Amino acid sequence: MTRTMRARLLGATLLAPLGAVFALLLVVPLGIGLWYSFRVGSIFGIETTLTLDNYRQVLERDAFWTALRTSVVYGAGTAIASLLVGFAIARYVRFERPRLAGFIVGAVMLSVLGGYLVRIYAWRTLLSDNGVFNSALEQVGAIDGPLRLLFSPGAVILTLGSIYAPYATLLILAGLENVRDDELDAARDLGAGTVRTYRLVVLPLIGRSLLLAFSLVFLLAAADYVIPPLVGGPGTQMVGALVANQFLATGDTPMGAAFGFMTLLLLAFVVTLVWAAMRVLRLLPREGGRR
Repeated sequence: MTRTMRARLLGATLLAPLGAVFALLLVVPLGIGLWYSFRVGSIFGIETTLTLDNYRQVLERDAFWTALRTSVVYGAGTAIASLLVGFAIARYVRFERPRLAGFIVGAVMLSVLGGYLVRIYAWRTLLSDNGVFNSALEQVGAIDGPLRLLFSPGAVILTLGSIYAPYATLLILAGLENVRDDELDAARDLGAGTVRTYRLVVLPLIGRSLLLAFSLVFLLAAADYVIPPLVGGPGTQMVGALVANQFLATGDTPMGAAFGFMTLLLLAFVVTLVWAAMRVLRLLPREGGRR
C-alpha cells in the first residue's frame, strides 16, 4: 500500500464517525420526510398508499406561490445585505486590523449565541413609533411625527439580517484568509486599481465563500416564519409558516412534508441560478485550483 493510499484510508477512517452523525441527523430525517410526502394522511394515521396528489395540491395553491415569492424576496434581500455588511467587516479585519481578528470573531460569535426572541423583540422596541430611532429623529427636529419603521419590509430584512449576517461575516472572513498579500501586490504592480484588484483577484478567490454565505443566509432567512409576522405585521406570511401550519395546526404530516420538499426544491433552484450567474461573471475559481 502506497503512502497516498494510506493517507486516504486514514482520512476516510477519521471522517467515518462524522459521516455517520451527518447521516443520522440529516439524511435519515430527510428520507423519512420524503417517504411521508408521498403518503396519504387520514384521521386514523398515515396510509401506505403511494400518491403524487400532495404535490399537485401544493402546486395548485395560490397561497403557496404568494408565500414563496415573499420568502424569496426577503431571503434574497437579507442575503445581499448580509454579504455587503459581512464583506465590509471581514475586509476591515483582514486588511486593516488583522490583530483585531480574534476580538472581532469573538464578538460575532457572541452575537450568534444571543437569544433569538430577545433580539427580535429588541428590534420591535427600537423600530416602534416611540422607539429609539423615531425619538432621536424627533429630538433633532428631522421629523414631525413618527416614521412607520415597524411592520415594513425594511424592518423584516433588518431583523433577519441582524440574526443571520454573523454567519456570512465568518464565512467571508475565512475566505479572505486565503487571499495572499503577494497576489494583491502583483495586481497593483501591473497597474490595477483598488476596484479592479477586488474584481479580478479578491472576489474570484473568495467566490466559494461568497456563494456559501449567500446560500446559507438565503435559505435560513427564506425559511424563517417567526420574524416576518412579528416585525412585518400579521399579513407577512412566509412559506415556512405554511409548512409549520400543516404540521402543527392541521396535523397533516404528508401534506406538510410535500410543502417542505417543494419549498426546498424551489429555493435550491434559486441558489443554482445564483451559482450559474457567478460562473458567468467569473466570480468562481476554476475547478482544480486557484484562479
